[in-house]
Amino acid sequence: MTAHKANVLHTQYLKAYSVVQQLIRRIEGDEIALDSNMLSQVKYYLTGATYCGSSSTILNHEADDSPCFYAKSGLYKTYDGKNYVNASAMDDTQYVLPDGMVLLFEWDTKHFSDGTHCWIHVDINGYKQPPNRWGVDLFTFQVLDGKILAFGDDGSKTNIAGKLEPVTVEKYCNLNVSNAYNGLACAHLAKSDTSYFKRVVRLK
Repeated sequence: MTAHKANVLHTQYLKAYSVVQQLIRRIEGDEIALDSNMLSQVKYYLTGATYCGSSSTILNHEADDSPCFYAKSGLYKTYDGKNYVNASAMDDTQYVLPDGMVLLFEWDTKHFSDGTHCWIHVDINGYKQPPNRWGVDLFTFQVLDGKILAFGDDGSKTNIAGKLEPVTVEKYCNLNVSNAYNGLACAHLAKSDTSYFKRVVRLK
């Protein structure tokens, strides 16, 4: 059963990575700038997706029976399971695909002109399916300098608290570390380590 769950998560992850790549490549192909204004165009590239709103809705809406994730549900946990992921880091726009996969955009080119805050979080199995944990069924990708990166890949970087730094698995995908962004870099391991899902599916 554990092996089956690991295989399912791995398959869902690969699909999520493909969805993100195709989305950005199609938008770029139409010569749409990848700035904050791009978010209003995403709906034209996600066939059959449910639009869940932007920051004012995502942060303030009461949880209901819709497929959308709203911040008041206090749902996603960090990789080590000790903190909740700050919803303001995934609140710029949200869509749910027909299969339940959730795309949550953190796309701030106004305050971060270096492009470091162009993120797409993907809940690969939908927020109503546990464990809702960064690095297990929630993964984050970055669009930076024309590249689509799994966070933790070489070249991925972020600007948290005014400090520009590379995103490493040692700091941001480590069960022995506790910080508000622990899990950010797990997308890299999910992509590059064939035994990754066999390990994380056992996390409690």
